Amino acid sequence: MSSARVEDFYGGKSILLTGASGYLGVVLLESLLRGFPKIRSIYILLREKKGVKPESRKEPILKKEIFNKLKEKQPDVFDKVHVIPGDVALPRMGMSESNFLKLIEEVTVVFHVAASISFVKPLRFMLVSNAMGLDYVLDFCRQLKKLDVLVYTSTAYSNSNREKVIEEQIYRLPFPAQRFLDEIK
Repeated sequence: MSSARVEDFYGGKSILLTGASGYLGVVLLESLLRGFPKIRSIYILLREKKGVKPESRKEPILKKEIFNKLKEKQPDVFDKVHVIPGDVALPRMGMSESNFLKLIEEVTVVFHVAASISFVKPLRFMLVSNAMGLDYVLDFCRQLKKLDVLVYTSTAYSNSNREKVIEEQIYRLPFPAQRFLDEIK
């Protein structure tokens, strides 16, 4: 696809971005704002963290150095970024009814890049946060009236029991997946 066609694709689109406060999410947000000026809106799903409300978490994200050139050249572009309070680890992604209904009508592209990447948190927490989070995002996407595409980025080390090279493929678990889910509940 040529760059002109990609730019045309994003023209008028409303995007939902999960994981906007993480490294990949910040880079993606900047790239979308800089590279596709015809995007209609970008909704960033943010949860409360350490007592800081979702709406208050937007400003520190947009103050990151990666956004400096955009601020100079296109300061109004940030008006397209809207916070949606929520959490991918909750049913309906923790959104209010009004936000949920609004996004169901508007969102055309979903980037799900949220993930918990802690190596010290309990396995149960990681499963709920990552695997169930994906399930909730998929449930949401099934209800979107105008969905064109869902882009999902999985976490690294999901096959960390492998030695040497981890190929780009799906490996079978050494036991039934349901047994694993039942064990950690």
